[in-house]
Amino acid sequence: MSMDRQPHGSREVKSATRVLRVFEIFAETKRPMRISELAAELGIPQSSVSMLVQTLIQHGYMEATGRGRTVQPTLSLALLGTWLDEQFSRAGGLHEMLHEIVAFCQDTVILGAEMGIEVHYVHVVQGSHPLRYDIKRGTRRSLVDANAGRVLLALKPDEEIGRIITRTQAERPDRPIDRKRLHREIETIRRQGYSYSENMVVPGASVIAAALRGGGVHRPFAVGIAGPTERLRANLAANAHCLSEVLARYVGPSAAGR
Repeated sequence: MSMDRQPHGSREVKSATRVLRVFEIFAETKRPMRISELAAELGIPQSSVSMLVQTLIQHGYMEATGRGRTVQPTLSLALLGTWLDEQFSRAGGLHEMLHEIVAFCQDTVILGAEMGIEVHYVHVVQGSHPLRYDIKRGTRRSLVDANAGRVLLALKPDEEIGRIITRTQAERPDRPIDRKRLHREIETIRRQGYSYSENMVVPGASVIAAALRGGGVHRPFAVGIAGPTERLRANLAANAHCLSEVLARYVGPSAAGR
């Protein structure tokens, strides 16, 4: 069962968006792909994808494989962000941290970043449990409607939260937001150090999220464990402790949003 809501946007540079989406597709599939496969995923003509890929090959970020029948990103792409991972943590890299959480809970783990009035899932590590929820990288949620968003809201002053609520309400006037209730829930998140409200987006699925900040992290992120509501409810205390302990060990005591 999917928990996705596909990205929407305006004022995007199409060519840049397509390049980013190509790399996201490879991150999801983890294998060389044919031009026809990429075209199907992107929903654009093969000729356009072929031109885009040829440009990336010329700049050293993609290479032909399988006797020219498939293509894949090169190590040059992977190396672009290594300096960020190196300064991230005193205990290891970002990927190590997320995989450690997955190893503990066996559920899907998401890394969310605030963008405007939304939280974007910029990285996803799928869980190992046979019954899990498939969340795609690039999924977007409203900050006020998702646990990963609310844990980021809890770091802000109430005045700024109020402005975000106003902007969100203006964009969706047909779905009223209970300001008083939301502020009470934000106070609870601040006290306990994590956000957990059940079935916020998909019935039967929930997320427990904590804020990642401090260390080499220059802006806060949300780290969330996503899975079936019944399992998350039963393991709430253990998952909350895991998030707090792992984030603190990798980044520092302030990592869990306290």
